[in-house]
Amino acid sequence: MSREWTEGDQIALTLDMKCVAIEAPKGSDPESHHYKALQWGPLVLARDENRDPNYNQPVNIIVDANGLVPIRNVRVMLQGAHLEFVVPTTDGDIVMTDYASIDGWNGSHINTWVQLTIDN
Repeated sequence: MSREWTEGDQIALTLDMKCVAIEAPKGSDPESHHYKALQWGPLVLARDENRDPNYNQPVNIIVDANGLVPIRNVRVMLQGAHLEFVVPTTDGDIVMTDYASIDGWNGSHINTWVQLTIDN
């Protein structure tokens, strides 16, 4: 965009803040076919070992008829995180955190690609 900016000019953004499950790319490795990532608006969510000791266990994420995951924003419990969400699965809720604020670089493990149980 090319324009002359003046003091007091503002930009407003409207983002579609719905949660969708993104299929893993299908390729030569059939094991990759059983993974999904969750995206809330422009943010990717992740399971963090510090918040969820079962972070790498397969789950069946509940997706509604419109292809949306009905997540709930909850009070942040993971130190340093900015957003946390309860994600419904067929075996009970899991907690996921916004990937941007997760502390996975300090010796803990995270998953952005959630492994699905085989029947999903």
